[in-house]
Amino acid sequence: MNKKLQLLNIRDVKHLALLLGVSSDELANICVEIDRNPANYYYRGKIETKGKKRPTATPFGEFRNLINRLSQLLKRLSFPQSMHGGLRGHDTRSYVLPHVGRSAILKTDLKGFFPSVRPHQVYQSFMMLGCSPDVSRIITRFTTLDGCLPQGSPTSTLVGNI
Repeated sequence: MNKKLQLLNIRDVKHLALLLGVSSDELANICVEIDRNPANYYYRGKIETKGKKRPTATPFGEFRNLINRLSQLLKRLSFPQSMHGGLRGHDTRSYVLPHVGRSAILKTDLKGFFPSVRPHQVYQSFMMLGCSPDVSRIITRFTTLDGCLPQGSPTSTLVGNI
């Protein structure tokens, strides 16, 4: 079992590349290419929930494999016990159980949460987690699309939690 981390503390691009199982050159190339042609990295679609259609952008191919490895790295971060979204051992049941038998329950949904998270917020979050500016920039580039967190990416809920 991996030890929980308080900080990522990734100080250089070579270290990030090693953690993600790719070369530094591949990371740099993806950062450039993803802006030129995001269709080579994301499948765009729509999902319908509760009568509303929401746009999705799901990574595919080798980029999906890289995003999955990044997701596994982010899951090693220590999150509060009260946080449930996208975390192992935390699901609807673990969220609801502490509230069973309460006289009142308030249910809320943050409308448009993923579209409201901007790249500068993601960048600052990774800087606060001990990543260098270059590493924070690359992680931000890999976890955001069109100026926000893409619904459908394995990293979006985790980055939202951060």
